[in-house]
Formats: sequence, C-alpha cells, structure tokens
Amino acid sequence: MYVFTFILKLCHQFFCWSAAIDFPSRVRAGEGLCITHGWGLVINPHAQIGSNVTLFHGVTLGARHIVSSDGRTLISAPIIEDEVWIGPHAVIVG
Repeated sequence: MYVFTFILKLCHQFFCWSAAIDFPSRVRAGEGLCITHGWGLVINPHAQIGSNVTLFHGVTLGARHIVSSDGRTLISAPIIEDEVWIGPHAVIVG
C-alpha cells in the first residue's frame, strides 16, 4: 500500500510541475472541482474547497499568518463554499 501511495504522490508532483500549478495533495476539495486554464494556480495546503467550484488561471488561495500577543503564530486559510466561481487572477487570503 505504501508503494502505491508513493507512486500517486509522485504522479501528483509531476503533473503539478508540468502544469505550473502549486496544488498540494493535502488540500481538502469537494466533488466537482473544475480547474480551467490552471496555469499559475497557487493553493495553500490549509485551504478548503467545497463542491462544484471552478478555479481559473492565476488564482491564489493563500494563508494569513497572525502573530498573537503571546508570540504564537496563527494561520487562517480561505474556506471556499460550494457552487463558487473564482475568476482569473483572483487573490483570496485567509
């Protein structure tokens, strides 16, 4: 099973590299995700994407890092709901 998972992750990395996108395998995405002209797509590993979402080229779903008063770093990432269309070069930060 480990070998199969390794091969899938290797394929994922190759296809992301060849399509010039940054789409970590840890991203939680619902059914029906559509990436249209995905060149330049960047998605933070903490982002959550709902069902039937369309992402166009150049979209960035980034994280926001907040340093609390006690010195801890808090990360907030976007949560994209179901049935959302995000147009070219949109930037959404947690």
